Amino acid sequence: MSSLTAAFVALAAVAFATDRTVSVADCSFVANRDEFLGRQSRDRREIYQRVRKLKMAAVGAPVSADTWLTATSSTSRSSAS
Repeated sequence: MSSLTAAFVALAAVAFATDRTVSVADCSFVANRDEFLGRQSRDRREIYQRVRKLKMAAVGAPVSADTWLTATSSTSRSSAS
């Protein structure tokens, strides 16, 4: 078993010994900057809208969970379009 372990260690050393130069072209953010920022912006906007609805529900009349869930699910479907 020790010879198998030694062979594995030697193979791993060879595989990881090759250095690779990483450039800006390898960065997925740089390649798809608008997609990344658009997704982040959309997520932040949805979180803001949900928190705002929760605050308004807390200040106003009590809202049942079913009513709130129905309203948020229809909003998320319409914003996904």
